[in-house]
Amino acid sequence: MGNTSVITKTLIQKALNYTEYRSLINELLAENRVTGDFMKNNDWMLEYTKQNNHRMDRGSTVFKATDALKETITSISEPWIWLVITEGWCGDAAQIIPAFVKMVDLNPKFSIKFILRDAHPKVMDAFLTNGSRAIPKLVVLNTNTLEVMGTWGPRPAVPQQMTEDYKNNADKNFDKYVEVLHNWYNEDRFESIQKELVECLK
Repeated sequence: MGNTSVITKTLIQKALNYTEYRSLINELLAENRVTGDFMKNNDWMLEYTKQNNHRMDRGSTVFKATDALKETITSISEPWIWLVITEGWCGDAAQIIPAFVKMVDLNPKFSIKFILRDAHPKVMDAFLTNGSRAIPKLVVLNTNTLEVMGTWGPRPAVPQQMTEDYKNNADKNFDKYVEVLHNWYNEDRFESIQKELVECLK
């Protein structure tokens, strides 16, 4: 897909690993803050971010790689960086990121890095979804050249349609949308994202 000038070696060097990303979220929560100070750190967003921590913990336990995913990832011989554009308050990211981490672990030539959307608007704007700064966004890079090998995100097809339907509904009920969304993720147990990533990585 070519090089993207907004992704530099300096950016990658400063990007967070998974442990650092989780630590940042917790450090901010201890100060009653969330990444990006989203929604001015109101009580609802603080509680939602705390729930996201539990979602990531659960995801790390629940994820089981399919044979198709293992075969696809282990067959790749190039060193790749999986750069994830995200925020700690994002519910979709909390459901998806544990899968990314587990997938990267399947290939010793892979590494994963995280950057915050609101702190890197130029990077985010290079990978919009239908003109929107939707996250999480996965950008797969060649480790040596930083060539963009592919992208995926912000969510699997079914929850993406849920989100579009919600946005287009005149009678928006955000709490109900969130409930249905996370129930879907819990029932899907990473099956959809694995199927989509297999196709993407091929």
